[in-house]
Amino acid sequence: MRSPIDPFDTFEPFDPSVFNVTGQPAISIPIHHDDATGMPVGVQIVAAPWREDLLLQVSRTLELAHPWADRRPPVS
Repeated sequence: MRSPIDPFDTFEPFDPSVFNVTGQPAISIPIHHDDATGMPVGVQIVAAPWREDLLLQVSRTLELAHPWADRRPPVS
């Protein structure tokens, strides 16, 4: 008898290239930094085809709410 598959054991990052095929605009924005490592944590936003305007509005709102441009991970 097979054991059930744990989705967390088989998790792989989502492949964003699918949006190149579907014509949907997509963007990835860093919105947080992990306190333990200092590395950025991001969110990927996808809009409907031809809705770049909405995508950019949402992206700008997130960047204003979570400024990241001056943050850098530690270098060892």
